[in-house]
Amino acid sequence: MRHEFFRIFLVCALGTAVAAEKVYMPFLELINVHPDYQYSTARLFKSYVDEQGRYELVIPARADTGFQQTPAEIRAEALRRDCPYYLIGDLNRISESVIVTVSLYSTADGGRLWTDKLKAAGPNDLDPIFQKLARSLGTPRRAADDGDIYSVTSYEERNLRQTQVRNSFGLGIGGALFTPGILAGKDWNEPFVGGLGLVWAYDARTVLFEVDAQTYTFGQNSGLGALSISAFKPVYADKVTPFFGGGLGLGFAETEYLGRSTSGKGLMLHAGGGVILNRTSTVQLRLQGRYVVGLFRMEEPRGDIPRAFLVRMELAFGR
Repeated sequence: MRHEFFRIFLVCALGTAVAAEKVYMPFLELINVHPDYQYSTARLFKSYVDEQGRYELVIPARADTGFQQTPAEIRAEALRRDCPYYLIGDLNRISESVIVTVSLYSTADGGRLWTDKLKAAGPNDLDPIFQKLARSLGTPRRAADDGDIYSVTSYEERNLRQTQVRNSFGLGIGGALFTPGILAGKDWNEPFVGGLGLVWAYDARTVLFEVDAQTYTFGQNSGLGALSISAFKPVYADKVTPFFGGGLGLGFAETEYLGRSTSGKGLMLHAGGGVILNRTSTVQLRLQGRYVVGLFRMEEPRGDIPRAFLVRMELAFGR
């Protein structure tokens, strides 16, 4: 039995050795990088590529460092060394970042078969870069998608750089115009209910985000309220601009019908728009209208879906 296992292991080992095709790689071209990195990076990359077992990387002798071959000369050298593929790459340092680019070519026709690149936070960050490139060499996946937790680069550890968003906080006053016959009966004589709310707005230049809490209960027997999240699109990049959009909220509606109180609560959709005055200032005035539809039904005896049109004026103070 032990002999059988040994034979299987030997066949697998020989198969792996045969499958490792030769790839000729001259020293990487250095752009704004110290010459000492040329030989060390080639040896480092060779060790990681050979470790993967798919390819055997063939590099020049150390005495050839500093000598840069043309693509035609590289292909000719790959032919001379009987390598079916050759690899061309460079290290390009811009400020503190180093961009590593490598491309795999077919020696037979010079066609490019594969290319990839990664960005390092500096020369000291190259070790995990070459590990990732060696694993992705000649495969459909990109080195940037390599999720190995032991080869994370310092560049990947950097915090996500985000666009600065301007925020403002304000007060809104307005009213709710209920659709006759929907929230209340046809005899309803209270079509407009006043109310107020608080708004927290975020201006991200191309989109406006808004979180608001509003209640319209300044009436005789009807009311509406909601906590909503909205997204609006400004039409112009000016200090005075219309905007439009919509959002979703959690809310309630209540009224009286035939002498009985009826109410409901749940999700509420809204869509609408308005205009912003003095958008570039720390003090803004907004005029806004929304059409609100509840995703729930009122309690009996009506059982209708509440719908209303909201209008309000907001004064917001930004920073």
